[in-house]
Amino acid sequence: MNQYGKISRSEQREKVKNTYHNLDDTGLIYIPAKRELPIPENAPKKRVAAYCRVSTDNVEQASSFEMQKLYYEKEIKKNEDWKFAGIYADEGISGTSTKHRDGLNRMIADCEAGKIDLILTKSISRFTRNAADCLILSRKLKTLPNPVGIKFETENINTLDNTSEMILIVMAASAQEESRVKRDIMLWSLEKRFNNGKFLTPVLLGYDHDENGSLVINEDEARTVRFIYYLYLTGKSIPEIANILMEAKRTTKLGKTKWSANTVRAVMQNERHCGNVLSWKTYTYDFWEHKKKKNQQDMPQVLKVDHHKPIVSHEVFEAAQVKLESEKYARKGMPLPSLDVIEAGVLKGFVPVNRMWRGFSGNDYCEASQSVYDMRHCDEECELSNTFTLNGYEIVRSQFFSTREKPQFTIAKGQVRFNSVCLKKFESVEYVELLFNSVEKCLAVRPCAADKPTAIRWGRLKDSRWIVSTKSCSGFSGALYSVMDWKADCGYKLCGQYISDGNEQMLLFDLSDPEITEFEKDTVVDMAKSNDGKVNEKEKVVYHKNMVIPDSWKTSFGRSSNIIRFEFIHDKDNWEVMRPASVFRMCGNITDNIMRRVHSEIDTLTAEFLKETERKLVADGNVY
Repeated sequence: MNQYGKISRSEQREKVKNTYHNLDDTGLIYIPAKRELPIPENAPKKRVAAYCRVSTDNVEQASSFEMQKLYYEKEIKKNEDWKFAGIYADEGISGTSTKHRDGLNRMIADCEAGKIDLILTKSISRFTRNAADCLILSRKLKTLPNPVGIKFETENINTLDNTSEMILIVMAASAQEESRVKRDIMLWSLEKRFNNGKFLTPVLLGYDHDENGSLVINEDEARTVRFIYYLYLTGKSIPEIANILMEAKRTTKLGKTKWSANTVRAVMQNERHCGNVLSWKTYTYDFWEHKKKKNQQDMPQVLKVDHHKPIVSHEVFEAAQVKLESEKYARKGMPLPSLDVIEAGVLKGFVPVNRMWRGFSGNDYCEASQSVYDMRHCDEECELSNTFTLNGYEIVRSQFFSTREKPQFTIAKGQVRFNSVCLKKFESVEYVELLFNSVEKCLAVRPCAADKPTAIRWGRLKDSRWIVSTKSCSGFSGALYSVMDWKADCGYKLCGQYISDGNEQMLLFDLSDPEITEFEKDTVVDMAKSNDGKVNEKEKVVYHKNMVIPDSWKTSFGRSSNIIRFEFIHDKDNWEVMRPASVFRMCGNITDNIMRRVHSEIDTLTAEFLKETERKLVADGNVY
């Protein structure tokens, strides 16, 4: 005992030990358990069901499946103490998950409804290869108001026995590991097949399999496939194509005449239609739940070009893919977006920009601009004698003076914005077109019609005041940043010039002289009151703007190059701002000749399908 009168821990332990040493069993009466009562002759029979499963629907396993069902039905019915409660079966279903096993789930529901007392099954691996599912199901059935046992014949385990669970854990884990090993062997086998050019080619609209399993064109179905691609490239939307196919009574690979937008899109996304085969387009990332996702280079792939005879050309297929990627940006009148370039005039070399279109890279814009210049004399033309230069002078940058009254163009975080000065310069112009010249490193803005594919609604009039709009330019910003070697996490502001000649007007922005803003990400704690008056701390992300000083500013106020050149501005004889642009390249590198052929063939196919539809309607008695 310590100084405060409390018993120490060692004294407490000694006291407990002494208590057990001095136990006295005098006066205790032992009552043994009752003998197991015999089953009365009129007792109800045990309702017994059986569960059978094979993992594939191969012919080889069909006999095993049928033999299992016949065997269990015979075994249950010949036992006088059992009542046959049915056979529950799943054919061609994997045992690693219970989600899609209708037979198993129906059996569990009947157990919960009190219709079954005992389940017979061949083995743990037939019941489930997932150890967790096996234990969960056995415990769930054992704890029902009317407990249900599972008897695994191969392992001789009955889950209602007290000693069964430990054995079941070991056996189920072994079955799970066996399934995982089989999966790895299968993946290895598939990878070797693909690497040796032996691909899996499931059934596909437009093709049949010959006796060797090779793809051969089904001409009637191939016409439907071409019809889909050509309609899409000539301006029809995917839902419109689905409706046209249903009206024309064209059938899917399964022989159905109902088409959905997803079915049409899947046809155009399948590379086998242009003769190629790609392995591992999807893969199972969750082994137990069999969840799949698109392979974004998470697993190695093998592509075989010209593996079989194509239905559509590579150019048509590639054009459809580019258009599918950016279909949400398509507008009426832009069935197949193209990269255009102005070949002459004051805006020579400028490329009209669709700010949302992702189909063209920075290199594509550069090639388009350079295509109208004679590159052998490009350098000389850039320094013509009538060009105003500032050789030998220090140039004070425009950013050191007030720019509030100057036209400004800002691009940052995939968005563009013109200040109100730009809108006021053009007075009543609501829609403009943005143009880019990679040779001159300039952006130009000119008025355009509202229905033009490249039109930008840069603002609107409200109560006689111009309201500036910020527009997304997610398609063009990446290409521009690439050409100018700008940092993706920075914003760039450009001061522009307003230039006019008669009825023609434009804004010109020099890309080589930007004001650079860096966005610094920071996390702050926001103290907010809840409805009950408590103050909660909530973290939120904020961005700080910092002006970045270029290296050229550190040595002088001038540019890295001391030549300013806009010689084309002063060429009055060549002033044509609204000159139309010519097609330089269509998306997917498709040519004008191919598009003319597509238009011709779609007219022919449409006429043929109309005649076929009329014949079918007459045959069905719908037309008199």
